Amino acid sequence: QQFTQRPENMSGVLKYTRPDLATLTYHPVRPLDVISKEIGIPVEQMAKLDANENLHPVPEEMMAAVTEALASLSSGCSAQIYPDPTQVNFRADIARMHGVSVDQVCAGSGSDDILDI
Repeated sequence: QQFTQRPENMSGVLKYTRPDLATLTYHPVRPLDVISKEIGIPVEQMAKLDANENLHPVPEEMMAAVTEALASLSSGCSAQIYPDPTQVNFRADIARMHGVSVDQVCAGSGSDDILDI
């Protein structure tokens, strides 16, 4: 596929970017309350699907389990420290559950993290 020539005045990272991508404009995700005011629809009647946000509240059972796990140092969970970025224990448990090698399990903190891996 052929691309058009880059303008001579491009600088920084854009000079290494395909011309068709270099001209794209970033539009950040806007909060629901801002959109609600702009279009005159109450936030409660809106569903925002562009930011991978859950439309439903966290189930009480899940909130209780997470709260209990965070409160228990014996569980290995601790809210005041960063989690293991390589997910050693989690990957080992998943590998054991599925009968595969730990090297065959990829885990991360969200899709951006997985894509970076």
